[in-house]
Amino acid sequence: MSIRRQAFQVGLVLLTLAVLSLLLVGRVVQIRTDMAAFLPPGGTAAQRFLIEQLREGPAATLILVGLEGAPEAELAGLSRTMAGDLAADPHFKLVANGATGLDGSEQTFLFRYRYLLSARTSSGAFESSSLHGDLTRLLGELSGAGGMMAARFGLSDPIGAFPYLLKAWLGSSQITLKEGVWFAPDAAGRPPRALLLLRTTGQGLDIEGQRQAKERIEAAFVASHSQARLLLSGPGIFAVASADTIKGDAEFVSILSSLLVVLFLYWRHRSFLVLGAVAVTLGTGALAAALAVQAAFGFVHGITLGFGMTMLGVTADYPLLVIGQRRLEESLLDAARRLWPTLAQAVGAALLGLVVMLMSSFAGLAQLGLFSVVGVTSAGLMTRFVLPHLTSAIHVRDQSAAPFWLRLADRLRTYRFWLALPLLVTILCLIVKGGVHFTTNLADLSPVPKAEQNLDEEMRHQIGAPDVRYLVAIQGGSEEEILEAAERLEPTLDQLVSEGAMGSFELPSRYLPSTATQLWRQRALPDPTRLAASLEAAMAGLPFKPTAFDGFKADVEASRALPPLTLKVFTSPALQARLESLLVIDGHANHGLATLNDVQDPARIARTLNALDDPHLILIDTKGETESLVGDYLGEALRWLALGGFLMLLMLAAIQRDHRTVLRVAGPALGAALVALAVPDLLGKAPNLFNLASLLLMVGVSIDYGLFLNRRNAGGRAAKARPSPKEAALALGSVLNCAAATLLTFGLLIFCRNPVLSGIGLTVVTGVATALILAIALSPRPADPETLA
Repeated sequence: MSIRRQAFQVGLVLLTLAVLSLLLVGRVVQIRTDMAAFLPPGGTAAQRFLIEQLREGPAATLILVGLEGAPEAELAGLSRTMAGDLAADPHFKLVANGATGLDGSEQTFLFRYRYLLSARTSSGAFESSSLHGDLTRLLGELSGAGGMMAARFGLSDPIGAFPYLLKAWLGSSQITLKEGVWFAPDAAGRPPRALLLLRTTGQGLDIEGQRQAKERIEAAFVASHSQARLLLSGPGIFAVASADTIKGDAEFVSILSSLLVVLFLYWRHRSFLVLGAVAVTLGTGALAAALAVQAAFGFVHGITLGFGMTMLGVTADYPLLVIGQRRLEESLLDAARRLWPTLAQAVGAALLGLVVMLMSSFAGLAQLGLFSVVGVTSAGLMTRFVLPHLTSAIHVRDQSAAPFWLRLADRLRTYRFWLALPLLVTILCLIVKGGVHFTTNLADLSPVPKAEQNLDEEMRHQIGAPDVRYLVAIQGGSEEEILEAAERLEPTLDQLVSEGAMGSFELPSRYLPSTATQLWRQRALPDPTRLAASLEAAMAGLPFKPTAFDGFKADVEASRALPPLTLKVFTSPALQARLESLLVIDGHANHGLATLNDVQDPARIARTLNALDDPHLILIDTKGETESLVGDYLGEALRWLALGGFLMLLMLAAIQRDHRTVLRVAGPALGAALVALAVPDLLGKAPNLFNLASLLLMVGVSIDYGLFLNRRNAGGRAAKARPSPKEAALALGSVLNCAAATLLTFGLLIFCRNPVLSGIGLTVVTGVATALILAIALSPRPADPETLA
């Protein structure tokens, strides 16, 4: 068959794969990007609660907006314009930029229920002596700077229940009111900054939903044609920024590395059919893997797709090894048959390293394991049974290693025992350091600059957003039971504040007391006769008209007949947003939340709460629990990796039946794994869970190098035979081709801004380079021509 005809066939196959991918993705294969679908279930109650909060919790949907770089009047107008536009946008459930964040109807609602909601309500508050003090204070306010506010609310609420209630809703914010909107407090050397607080309707881990919300904010800002500067922060903003950084780095590296690999392979083979063979192998494996994951899990996560394609990088070696070791007089089909026993071992070793991931309790790792297993299997079978027929007309260009590489290989074999020295030094360094230190801190993996993280902390402090580092979850039961539990917890938290263990806290019961408490306060309200008598005595000697407090008396009487409030009565978006952040009633996972701010002594808080012996209360250190969760799955991944390595060794020992050959094949992979984990740690870049995933790729290609450089040693007693110089040169040349392609692909990742991608690049490059050197050094010397003769 002519080369032109086979080139047409390869092109047709690639086109078919591309069309199938376009048709299947979105229709059959559902790709999801929300992190919620990739998160593990959690091993403890605290971890499970934390993961649920990350998925659907209100803290993850918070966006902080800052406006600066213009005069205060212009910033205030811009704040009002943007707030108006965004309030009508369905992407947001809350848009707040005012002094209290409450409009007139919301204030009217709270004012009506003030005596049921405010802690100022008690029977003693309506005694004549207490009322006299309140009226005296009110008289001073009416004649002072706060006369307008006092005239509006004071005569109808002389005991101050409503201002006390508003203070609770304002929280610990440092916000000041200028031009009718929120501004950060003035500070020397800092320009004025208007502030807005938004909550999105989508989940915080829904990257696309958060991206759309971010774009709506930016569009509203651009539409104003202001010269001010827009500042955005919050979990969703960081998630979008991280995704964009990864996408930008990955696209740049993919294009550049692909170009370099294509140029290298064409230079080595002078054939576009070789490039087509590699593309067909990878494309077939990826498509089959995506369909398998879709069938098993119902969707394919974007992380699985990205890292799965990385893991399938090992399959690019398969056609290169077969084509590269094809003899001049040999057909590609015969070469595939001759090399299949060795290639099958390479595929089997890779599968044994990957299949253990299927047993992981971490659904993300299990999905990645299935993707890799199906992809590697498909690529291996494609290389053996399809490519030889599809590309049989490939022109064979001698892939033997150049004399320089042959001489270098001979020197490495001569001094192979000296190579143990750097490995021993590496082991000693790790012993001194106490072993490899894996990082479990997710902040180490974030590409968000430190300056933006500092801005987020600053804006949170200015706007009074709750601190979500330490939380107390109040689990289970009905709405009433959760609110009553929160009220019982409040005295304990007050004590911890007075002892200096923390600065402040928030509870749902501060905004919505339990029905029992509301009814108790309602019973504390005096009847009209008693209240009139108390007021008459309290007004003695004060210049108030007898009818001045008629509205107050009418409101107290009306409050005596009000039904207790429940969460479903709060229909205002602003009121709902505040309550939903602390009280979730959804029928299956009801819970309340206490946020602990400015924590100074977490150990004391833990001891105090443990002493309560309440199984419904869970103290959560979000940072600690996150690190514990990552640590748990890091340990699980290490165990599965060790098991996969052990199964590889068993397979090699069963097939090779020669301990020297097993050492020559597996030794480079083990040495490379040690170096690949140690080098980042010794450079101060502690390895993480993603480094382990990339380690599987590195081990897979390392096994390939060992198997093909020792191919003549495969098969029991035949192990004593040494390869001919020509066979050794072909094997070394094909392995060098594979190693160069891998290094060109992953080497550029080292320079990425994203720590995850950079870490993967460093792991693969150091591991592959080490494996290549060790595999060459441990390979047998070619037989002398005289011996072969």
